[in-house]
Amino acid sequence: MRIAIVSDTHLGYPRFEADSYSQAAQAFAKAKTADLVLVPGDIFDTDTPKPEVLSKAFELFDSLLTAHMKAKLAEYRGNNSPKHVPVAAIRGTHERRPHERIDPVQMLEFAGFLVNVHAATAIYELDGTKVAVQGMGGVPDAYAKAALRKLDLKPVPGCLNIFMFHQTISDWYPVPHAMSLEDLPRGFDLYVCGHIHAHRTQKFESGGMLVIPGSTVITQLKKGEEEHKGLYFFDTATKELVFEPIESRPFFHREIVFDKAGMDEVKAACVREIDAVLAAQPKPEPIIKLKLDGTLAEGMRAGDIDTEAIVKSYEGRAFVEIGKLLETESLIESLEQWRALHESKLSLREQGMALLRQKLEAAAFGLDISVNDLFDLLAEGDEEKALQRIMSAGLKQSNIKPGS
Repeated sequence: MRIAIVSDTHLGYPRFEADSYSQAAQAFAKAKTADLVLVPGDIFDTDTPKPEVLSKAFELFDSLLTAHMKAKLAEYRGNNSPKHVPVAAIRGTHERRPHERIDPVQMLEFAGFLVNVHAATAIYELDGTKVAVQGMGGVPDAYAKAALRKLDLKPVPGCLNIFMFHQTISDWYPVPHAMSLEDLPRGFDLYVCGHIHAHRTQKFESGGMLVIPGSTVITQLKKGEEEHKGLYFFDTATKELVFEPIESRPFFHREIVFDKAGMDEVKAACVREIDAVLAAQPKPEPIIKLKLDGTLAEGMRAGDIDTEAIVKSYEGRAFVEIGKLLETESLIESLEQWRALHESKLSLREQGMALLRQKLEAAAFGLDISVNDLFDLLAEGDEEKALQRIMSAGLKQSNIKPGS
């Protein structure tokens, strides 16, 4: 059986929305030559995609269903009643919603475009080969280990076993409380991880393999995203993983370090670096990220440098972003503190949830209340339901029955 693995298409990503559609379309066009397609999360860039974005997703998944892929859904073990389609998926962190709400991956399942294997097992069969796909959709990093223990996933006898998940892996990204490779359930033949946007593979001593397909569109403008975007193919007979690139907008990450530089020196260096990229880059409108580091001349601040004027001067020729981590020598200590926070790699959402979790713990609320669901309710403006959750948790912890 030939399996295609496509991840993190981030359909509707605002800054490069057209790229999100065209590059996902390339990946799906290649994927439909397989017998089975796996999608480990972040199909959409938001948990409530607009109708225009949903329409694009319907087109993409419909192209898979009309491609006559051969794998058949022989058995499903879970709480849903999916249609028999050769596409298995889980939600990502961008699609996660409170438990009582429908997320967009569930919606695609209801529409018959895919089988949602979050907390479920889908067994596919082709010419005597059976492949069991199990999954865990994206959860906050602090809850990933507990969620895996609760699912208690086990390989299915007589099958090639695949586990799909969508999480940060602490072995490569030192995020506090994130899961590690050691936390993965034992005995699976292939582990498929979404969420991480740079593609890579790793073999385990146990014989299993990890594959991270990466994203099909650039969203984070980080150093690791300079590589090609694409998808993986896995052959169940040979156990071979092959990366198939797609045409994507070229991205260049450049770092310029200054030593007590003046304003004109900084501007000139930025223009020089951008012009050098454009001179060597034949494709139109590449993405160029400049990271400015080091120190400025005494009396100058990073805010004094009009980088927006530089960015604007390249409109139509390149997408330019300039990050300023420049300060005078007297503020280096503050800069180092900022860097430590930045390198923790916590998103604003994760920082917000961490703060909410601290407040709840200080008020003696433990694991009986879901910080993730509570945060989502507050973000959606549903303060009344959030308050009901907090009150219900408080009643439970104090053993007081409602109405007493």
